[in-house]
Order: sequence, then structure tokens, then C-alpha cells
Amino acid sequence: MNIQSIPYKKIILVCGNIHTDGRISCGPQGGSEFKDTIKKICKEKQLPVRVVQSSCLGQCDFGPNIMITPDNVWLSGVTHADIDAIVTLIEKDLV
Repeated sequence: MNIQSIPYKKIILVCGNIHTDGRISCGPQGGSEFKDTIKKICKEKQLPVRVVQSSCLGQCDFGPNIMITPDNVWLSGVTHADIDAIVTLIEKDLV
């Protein structure tokens, strides 16, 4: 085992979970699309972050949900209109 520091300043978890039992979930509300869009923008800006799609973050009724660590920021009910504000939050303390 090789132990080393995390190579990213922040990790952004975007819920893309899909419940198959009819319950509300983030995936069908745009979770995957949010992840793709945010990841693309962060890559274009060469931000030292990792944007990943997570499974259920446990707050489905309030989704789509995004968590920014280590900033301890939780975003819920995000829409495409929020993308610029989300990227601004990600950039905080990076630039």
C-alpha cells in the first residue's frame, strides 16, 4: 500500500442516484448532467478539483444534491441556472 496526500484541493460529489422503486432521486432530476457540466467547466479552468458522480447522499427529497469538500458546503435543489454560482463556490480559496 502506498499512502500519499490527496492530489486535489477539493472533491465535488454530485448525486446521480436513481431509485428503482419510484421514490424521488437526484439522477432523474439532472444529477448526471450537472456532474458532466461542472466537470467540464472545472477542467477548462484547470482547477485542482475532482468532480465525481456519487450514489445516494441521503437527501433525495431535496435534490439534486451536491457536496463540496473540504469546504463543508451542501447544495440542494440545484438547477442549471445555478451552475455559475456553483463553480464560483468551487473556485473559492483556489484562485
